[in-house]
Amino acid sequence: MPETSISEEARETFRRWAGTYLRDRGVAVELTAVIGRRWSALAGPDGDFPLAPSERLVLGDGLGLVLYGGEALDAEEREALLRRVGEIVRSR
Repeated sequence: MPETSISEEARETFRRWAGTYLRDRGVAVELTAVIGRRWSALAGPDGDFPLAPSERLVLGDGLGLVLYGGEALDAEEREALLRRVGEIVRSR
């Protein structure tokens, strides 16, 4: 099974963006490697995540997102979030 990874530069970019997103929107976004049923953290915001239900989103290419507090986002905000994550991941 191929290993899923992203560059250290992309991880750092994601970590900084996710920290800002958490601070501004109250939603924690964690980038993960998806291997079968296992979701392993690759990058996310520093600090504690909100005590909120989590939601898993498969991105493809062995990557996924786990959102904490994502129910607060409307469809337009989700689309913008996915677009930004895609930009970061493509830089891997």
